[in-house]
Order: sequence, then structure tokens, then C-alpha cells
Amino acid sequence: DKLVSAITALSIPYIVNSANLPGIWYAIPVILGLICLLLSFVFMSLKDIKMVMFSSFLTLIFYPPLFVLSFASLIFYILFSELNKKDKIKYVGIYFFIGFIAAIVISFKLIFGSYEGFNFLDYIFSKIYYLTFTSDSIPDYSIWEVIPLWILIFAITGVFGIFKLKELKKKLWLIAPILIGLIYWITYSFVFWRFIIEYQRVVVVSSVLIVLFSGFGINYAVNYLKNKNILNNKILNFIFIGILIIFLFFSFSYTQRDNWDNLKLYSKGNKVANPAPPVNNYLIEDDLRLFKYIKGNSFIAPSWKGLVIGTATGNYPLESKQSTITNTILRYNDFISKDCDSKIKSAKEDRIDYVYSKEFNCTGFEMVGKSGEGLVLYKVEF
Repeated sequence: DKLVSAITALSIPYIVNSANLPGIWYAIPVILGLICLLLSFVFMSLKDIKMVMFSSFLTLIFYPPLFVLSFASLIFYILFSELNKKDKIKYVGIYFFIGFIAAIVISFKLIFGSYEGFNFLDYIFSKIYYLTFTSDSIPDYSIWEVIPLWILIFAITGVFGIFKLKELKKKLWLIAPILIGLIYWITYSFVFWRFIIEYQRVVVVSSVLIVLFSGFGINYAVNYLKNKNILNNKILNFIFIGILIIFLFFSFSYTQRDNWDNLKLYSKGNKVANPAPPVNNYLIEDDLRLFKYIKGNSFIAPSWKGLVIGTATGNYPLESKQSTITNTILRYNDFISKDCDSKIKSAKEDRIDYVYSKEFNCTGFEMVGKSGEGLVLYKVEF
């Protein structure tokens, strides 16, 4: 139903976002791949097999590791579709051909865009099976920490509803990628190796699919209340409108939640590392105040500060956090560790106009102001 769909869609932003679990707040390839994967689900619902194939191709192009979920969905959709056996075999073959074409496109990009001595086969195998980037450490992505409790409850209700209504075969194309995602999710919470898709990516995509599936649970609960004459349509509509108003009310502050702080990193030595906040918390009012009248100048700052301040103020960071466009002209840690003479030399060579860093005392660096986080803005003057 439309109101149920609205509530389900509005629940997606409440999946936890953090610097160590980037999701829909971030413009990253997996999000583009996820959009295409969801489009393939739309076309599966519409029974448009050609568009299913096309959107599956886009999924592989934008984020190839989503193959593990996309293929699981497609194979069950084709298997239980109304197509005859010959057409089923044909479309499975087309999918593998699409995968082959996508692999060729990606291969050409890798081979011709790489540096001298690049070993293509070694690179491919390193992307299929590899060790976690956080050596000997596993982040706590407990499902109840990542997905809001009300979504989990209705997702479980959705499973019950599908069995009750005998619609299991009709929904296997959605259930299959969720089950695959959960298997990855559970396995990765215990091991230090990765297979095809990274832990964070599979958590984010599986979370969105679980939210989507929870809509069936809400729908089943609503129909149950109607059939038992517990609530009529008029009362249910008032309840739904009330829920939508609540979503609207919380939309002004939901990004300020701090539940990302629960996604801690645990190492073998029983050490615990706190996660960094989502990117929206990296830019604070003091940053904007200090850079208010500074435009078109180069500056050095911690990489995250470089990224957000450069974007927000129109200045040029010499180092920025890895993103779509990344600067690594001069690393902040290298600069800040230098002595005063080396800082001056570096400022001249790299044409630094401003330094935004922890406090230091060197001739040629005039203090402009200090932020609440303890970072000091210096103007370079020689």
C-alpha cells in the first residue's frame, strides 16, 4: 500500500551512518550500484525481463562486488517466473554474458589506466579473496546497532506473513539476496578475511534490503488488523498520517543522532577503538567562522578538515580525505612533524597560504583564530 511504502522508504535514512560504515549519506560507488540493484527489483515486480537485465548490467558496472547479491536475486526470479524452460536458460546465459562484458569494460579500464608493472591477474585475485583492512580487528556491526528495532520487528513479521500467505516463491528474488547478505554479515563478524565484497558494503546493502522487506511485514500487520476488525481503514489512515507527521518532525534533527558511536572496533588484544563521526560532524561552525573571509587560497589541514572546508569555503586543501577528487600534494602529518625551519621551507615550496592545525609556535605563521576543537588557523607571512 502507498502509505506503507512511504513509511518504509522514510525508514531507510535511519540506518546508522558512520565514518567506518558509510551508507546513503555518501556519494560512493556502492550506492550507485545499490540504486541499480533496487531498479532491477522494480522491473522484476513489473515482470519486465529486458529492463531487469539492463539494470543488472548497470549494477555490475557501478559496483561489481554486488554480483553476489544481484545474481542470487536474478536466478530465483528467473527460476520461478512464468517463462518457459528455454527462455529461462536463455536469460541466465544473457546474464553471464552481461557479466563477461562488464568484466571486459572494467579490465580495459584497469589495464590501460594503471602504472608500469601492474599485474592484472594478481590485482583481480586480490579483490576476490583478501584480508580485512583493519588487521586483526573486527568492527561491531551488530544488526540491532545498525538497523532500527522497529524495522527488525516488521522484517520478522514479513517473513511470517510470506509463509502465512504462501507467497514464498513469489518473493524469493528478494529473500535470496537478503539471506546471502546475512550469511556474509554473520561470517564477517568472526573472521579476518573477505570474499568478493567488503564487510561495510554488504552491511549497508543488506540493511537497505531488510528495510525494504520490512514493508511487507507492515502490510501484513495492517491487513491482519483489518481482517480481525480490530481497526478500520479510517482509523488506520489517521495512524499512518500521524506516523508521517512524526517522521517530518524528526527529519530536522535525525542527522544529529549519536548511535554511530556504538560501532566500535575490537582487536585481538582486547583493545577498543571508537569510530569517527559521520562526515557531517567534521564541519563545525568555528571552521566556517575562521574561513569566512578566506577565498581561493591554499591551506594545509587534517585530511577530513581539508575535504569539508575546501568544499564548503572554496579554498584549496593540499591534503584531503580520499573521495571523488582527492588532493595529496602535501600530507598534513608530514608538515606538522617538521621543525620551524622546515615548515617555512615547505610553506614556500608548496605555496601554502594558511595552516589549520594543532597549535605550534613558529616565526612566519600568524595566528588568526582558534576553534572549539583546539585547531588553530595560521596565516603564512614571510
